[in-house]
Amino acid sequence: MEIVQSEMKLLPHTNTTYEKYLVIASIVENLSIKDKRHIFKIFRDLPSEKINTSALFINYGMTVGEFAIFYVLGNKNCSKSAVSIK
Repeated sequence: MEIVQSEMKLLPHTNTTYEKYLVIASIVENLSIKDKRHIFKIFRDLPSEKINTSALFINYGMTVGEFAIFYVLGNKNCSKSAVSIK
C-alpha cells in the first residue's frame, strides 16, 4: 500500500479523480428505484442523437456516461452466467 500512497503524492489529481468516482459510485448505488426509473425515462423520451455520454444530469450531479458505467458495474441483478470467459 505504501507504493500506491507514494504514487498518489506524485500525482495529486489522480487521488482527486479517484475520490470523485468513489462518490459517484456511491450516489448511483444509493439512488432510489424512483430516481433510477426517472433517469431511464429521460433516456427513453429523448431522441438518441440528443443524448451523449457527456450530457449532464444536473439534479444528480453526474453525466450520462458516469451514471451508465456505475449502474452497470453496481448492478447486482446481472446474471453471472451471461458472462463467460473461455
